[in-house]
Amino acid sequence: MAYVTHAVSADPINRIDAIEGLFISESSELLAKHGITHVLTLTEDRDWPTIAAESGVKHLAVPLVDTQLEDLLMYLDALVLWIEDALLGEQVAQNGEENQVQRQQPRVLVHCLQGVSRSAAVVVAYTMQALGLDYDAALARVRRSRPAVSPNPGFADQLRLWHRLQYRIFAEAGADLDDTGNLAATKPEYQSWRSGRGILMSRAEEERRAANFGWAKGIFVALMYQQ
Repeated sequence: MAYVTHAVSADPINRIDAIEGLFISESSELLAKHGITHVLTLTEDRDWPTIAAESGVKHLAVPLVDTQLEDLLMYLDALVLWIEDALLGEQVAQNGEENQVQRQQPRVLVHCLQGVSRSAAVVVAYTMQALGLDYDAALARVRRSRPAVSPNPGFADQLRLWHRLQYRIFAEAGADLDDTGNLAATKPEYQSWRSGRGILMSRAEEERRAANFGWAKGIFVALMYQQ
């Protein structure tokens, strides 16, 4: 998928008070001003921003569509683990002409086009998992930092299910990493939800979902393996 430059507004990035180092915005700009070290983009691929490699910012772009039928759940295990891995890491940069090593507390920005639904859903999901909260409690915590956040009703329902699934759709990471059939089997509750939703999807949409699920599962397994 090709990267393109997307014009965004200059609205300020909001720091999530409940989670140290986590930020949300409709923008992928102002990164240096806020000391951002990692960016998670949640938009359709045509809207993915270009982040210069020389900035040192680590960037993950996810082809997420803001509709009630979008399968947000299939991404959450991987994205929450990616954010956690970023926040627990230590960013190292070279400082000035003396080539001194400067260690920086990681800061993760999650953004979409409006900073209302997609980015809000993932930030709420991370807050749920990190603080052991249900959807409504986590949403209230995130709204203290960005009052506009409002995941679409489909995302909200999925986040409530994610809480019932104890913040993971995958049953386990799998013991044999060479046997892909044993890797990260999904829980029956998620399979049941997905089956019921499938009758509403077009064939093209189901094919897109299947491809993206494989991508998200690969990220999840890779991150679990490195821990």
